[in-house]
Amino acid sequence: MFEWRIYTVGELNVTGSVKASIEGEVAYNLDQVIRIYKQTFAPVTIMVGPVPIVITPTLNVYAGFTGKVSAEVSLGVSISTFMKAGFVYSEGELKPVGEFTPSYSFDYPTLNNILEPINFDLIPYVENAVGIGLYGVNIVEVPAPRLYLDFEYTPFDTYVWKLYGGLKSEFRISEDIKVLKIPFEPKVIFDRKLLFIGNQMPNTPSDPNPPNGSTIESLSPTLSWSCSDPDNDELKYNIYFGTNDNPPLIIKDSITNTFKPGELSENTTYYWKIVAKDGKFRKTEGPIWSFTTGSKLSSARGIYVLGNYAYVSSDFGLDIVDITDLTNPTLIGHWDVDNAEDRGLEVCISGNYAYIADEYNGLGIVDITDPTNPIGHLYTGVVPSGVFVSGNYAYVADNVYGLVIVDITDPTNPNKVGRLDTSWVDSVCVSGNYAYVNDSLDGLIIVDITDLNNPILVEQVDLGWSGDGNRGLYVSGDYAYIADNDNGLVIIDITDPTHPSQIGHLDTGGYAQNVYVSGNYAFVADFSNGLVIVDVTDPSNPELVGSM
Repeated sequence: MFEWRIYTVGELNVTGSVKASIEGEVAYNLDQVIRIYKQTFAPVTIMVGPVPIVITPTLNVYAGFTGKVSAEVSLGVSISTFMKAGFVYSEGELKPVGEFTPSYSFDYPTLNNILEPINFDLIPYVENAVGIGLYGVNIVEVPAPRLYLDFEYTPFDTYVWKLYGGLKSEFRISEDIKVLKIPFEPKVIFDRKLLFIGNQMPNTPSDPNPPNGSTIESLSPTLSWSCSDPDNDELKYNIYFGTNDNPPLIIKDSITNTFKPGELSENTTYYWKIVAKDGKFRKTEGPIWSFTTGSKLSSARGIYVLGNYAYVSSDFGLDIVDITDLTNPTLIGHWDVDNAEDRGLEVCISGNYAYIADEYNGLGIVDITDPTNPIGHLYTGVVPSGVFVSGNYAYVADNVYGLVIVDITDPTNPNKVGRLDTSWVDSVCVSGNYAYVNDSLDGLIIVDITDLNNPILVEQVDLGWSGDGNRGLYVSGDYAYIADNDNGLVIIDITDPTHPSQIGHLDTGGYAQNVYVSGNYAFVADFSNGLVIVDVTDPSNPELVGSM
């Protein structure tokens, strides 16, 4: 044979690279069971008519694992190809020829996230084999009780112990005759969880404070929640917080169930979420909660006007408002207690200092020399609901501790000098040698303060219990005006402080919280009813003028 091989094109090298990326879920089933023990007992022959039946009892113990691995997979593929083409002349015939030599390279697959658990099973059971000698075919039936000890593990997250018991039955044709092998899945007759699931997940975080969807007054709230663990494991918390409805992680592994986010913005909705972790790879994610902040002046409780400034106490501390232009009041200064929730019920000004009755923190004493930059501190020797300043003394309505007199000659170093026990003091005013105390339970109490170290109760007017107790008090001339909650405005004649008497009353229609008198008019802060203006020209017959 004569053959000529001619490559008309010569060598042609084609090289390149193809990169493929496969992303998705790929599953690989694991199934491996081996027999770790076998005991065969002596066969027993039973005659059924003329047919002998051989029964061979056998004990088998198997151990192994079953499971499924599921993950996100990334795979890279590179291909390099060498080609050569030409012609061959053989036996008078010209034929095309070529060489094609591909080569491949693969990047190792990357498992990004294992999604499914892996189960390990210990499967002991007794096998009762029945064989019938018929043309070399053994038919075997295997009914047997089986006990499953199942260990489930999910990487990076959880592990669980489970114990199952049941009866499984299997029918097959002996593997000795390969062509006749019929696979038959075991039939589960009974499969129940018998004992326990070991480490359990923490309970879902609940009971948020502030309540979900609420509007709060404080701009420095303390967030809290409830959470427990069914195994009594110690919990740690990941805290998510922000203004986005999918809040970011702020704190990791907090050991307390409280969180202070710091000073928040006014009129803003905040979102937060808690993830509870038990330190054993188990965690439970709570729902996303939210709350909305109010504005600083939205919770105003007390006010004092001096010159061109209004000093407002609220649940946010003290706000100083420039009222030079009454049509355009401007907030110019603010003071509050650092890292604490405030409840400024009343404010009084004396000299260059503002005195705030902060029911939660004490008596706030604030230097207002520069209204744009108030600087203050707390006197914590009282739990005040009201304050009145006269001369060098602050008269403090100290709730259940009665009337307290504080020497403020040096505002930076106040000292308690006198006290009078009463039931529950809300507010106080001073006129001359008398302090007029509004007590929720005992009504109007008149106190002789001639000796500041030894105040003496002179007389009282029983006003009874109204709603949440008595509140605001203002003394003008010979009369004491009391904002008496749902009882409205009450006027007491104190011409003779030793013999006071109620002479006037007006139902304001709301929930009277405080009162201020100027000239012939009383201005009542009537809670949900707004501002109520009352003509008190005749104190025995007060008349409603208007409201807003």
